[in-house]
Amino acid sequence: MKRYWKISSLIVVILLGISSYYIHSAYSAKQLPEYIIKKQEGNSKVIEQLVIRGGYSNKAETASEMIEISSEGSEYSSEKSFISQIKSMDDDGEQIENLKRKYRSFMRGKNGQNSFYEDKRNLVYAEIEYRFQDNRQKFDFHIAALDKKSNEETSFKMAFPEGEKYSNVQLDDVQFSDGRVNVITKNYLSTNDAGQETELHLYSFNLLDKKLLSEEVILSDSDKKENTYTDYEKLSEANSMVPSNYIVINKTFIEQKQHENGETVEDIKGNELFVYNLREKKEEEVKLPNEVQQLNGTWSYYDAGKLYISEAKGGKVRVVTYDFAQKKVENQWQVPLGENGMISLATIFNNGNMYLLAAEDEGAEQGLEYASVIVADLETGKTEYRGTVVNKNANTKSDGQAYLSELIIE
Repeated sequence: MKRYWKISSLIVVILLGISSYYIHSAYSAKQLPEYIIKKQEGNSKVIEQLVIRGGYSNKAETASEMIEISSEGSEYSSEKSFISQIKSMDDDGEQIENLKRKYRSFMRGKNGQNSFYEDKRNLVYAEIEYRFQDNRQKFDFHIAALDKKSNEETSFKMAFPEGEKYSNVQLDDVQFSDGRVNVITKNYLSTNDAGQETELHLYSFNLLDKKLLSEEVILSDSDKKENTYTDYEKLSEANSMVPSNYIVINKTFIEQKQHENGETVEDIKGNELFVYNLREKKEEEVKLPNEVQQLNGTWSYYDAGKLYISEAKGGKVRVVTYDFAQKKVENQWQVPLGENGMISLATIFNNGNMYLLAAEDEGAEQGLEYASVIVADLETGKTEYRGTVVNKNANTKSDGQAYLSELIIE
């Protein structure tokens, strides 16, 4: 699947590169606007590695290109070399880039933050490799490890157990303990419902012997009903590469209804939240209080035994902290997005903070001039930083429009 993703990314880069050429030519007489994140309040250090990604198009929307905005300024794809554009599509963030600099030989050809585990001594990697054979897709495990003290490398490949049962396999997490590599995967069953039925699996490997020790189905739907299927999604965590004793999974029940015109519509009938303990190899359903269940939470995130659920509503973002061990709501707070009917566009969590990108609702005349970046402390809700995305050359009016969609920490 990674192979196909990279091909798709290359096509996108080529198309955007061509588009960038035309938009850059159109603006040859006029400089493209230089956007920056302008501080309104707080500590600017918390956004030093923050980048806003989006697109920029001319007024007629006949040409567009990618744009990245930071506190230092903005960079357009037309300002990058073609190779740099391709490389940016394969960027896994500063953490992976740092590993590539430190362990160049071991890291060659390895990508994807969910594929790595790292502690003081070990760097472990797992990947699901795809190949087409006998008119069907097949899967292989690729396991590799580096002892950072001795610089000794271990690597092996293995055919995926009962791979014919699955139409696709997605790697969700890698953990390492007592010489065992634990790989958590989401397996798509080859069924009559177009492979939408999924299961969550745990594969344990003995690194020294290069053998599969066990395979366990963590979650599956044993009581499947007609025209319904279940989906399992591992929630985001602060850093998937560090040691963790558990994973948090959202189980969604989906019903399919077919209209007379043949169109199939999906309706979410319910959700359940599970915590899986990797050491004890058992799962437990998390019974959230009604006040938390009723939240229309778009983003959920967990870290150090706590679950964070956020809901954007009425120009504010409300955050609820739930403690797994105590089985209760520990804290809740809200942060205003700003004035002029602001809505939340993107949210990420990093280093104990929540980063929000907000802008005016669609169709607002001011558009980007009222886009804001807000950083809030996850524990207290205190606003650490608030800034506005503005054109650095305030006296220069742009003939185009920026559309922002993503936050990343470099």
